[in-house]
Parts: sequence; C-alpha cells; structure tokens
Amino acid sequence: MKKIIIFIFSIVLLGSCGLWIDASVAADSSYIGMTISEFKQGVGRSAELGEMGSKRTVYKMHNYEYDGLFPTDKIIGTKFFYFNSEGKLYQIDEGIPQQKRYEIEHK
Repeated sequence: MKKIIIFIFSIVLLGSCGLWIDASVAADSSYIGMTISEFKQGVGRSAELGEMGSKRTVYKMHNYEYDGLFPTDKIIGTKFFYFNSEGKLYQIDEGIPQQKRYEIEHK
C-alpha cells in the first residue's frame, strides 16, 4: 500500500513539474521579435492575457514567493509582455509602478 501511495504521489508531482513558470524566467528566455505562439509555447499556462486590441496584445505574468520548492500565493513582482499588431514582441517591462498607500490615523 505504501508503494502505491508513493507511486501515485510521484506521478502527480512529476506531471505538474514545468506547468508554472515565473515571469523573470520567461523574460530571460524571451527576445524582441518573437511571435506570440513562440511565447505561449515557452510559458505554457503561466501568462494571462491582459489586453487585446487592434494595435497591441499584452500578456501579464507574476513572480511568486517560494516556500521551499513550491510557490505561495504571494505575488512579489509582475512583468508585462507587449506584442504589436503583427504579433511580434516589442517590449517587456514591469508596468506602471503602483504607489504604496499609507493610512494615517488622526486623533
């Protein structure tokens, strides 16, 4: 019974490897001029479609904080991948920096 549980756990673990890619890894392997299909093939399901218009298409990816080998739900960074109307990558950045909001309590 113990061998069966270990076998099933191993299959699930190995099957899920490589399904999630951090934005920094994707940015390092991306290059200006690559097509959307090449990009999607390289990142799998990790990229979210952020915007799609007649002039550009934008994909968004996150960097997650890791707890050992596994990512947590805490996002520590985001990268945006911009493709022109011809479907070619022309820019990678971190988007517009969001200002931290502080609440000051007056007494």
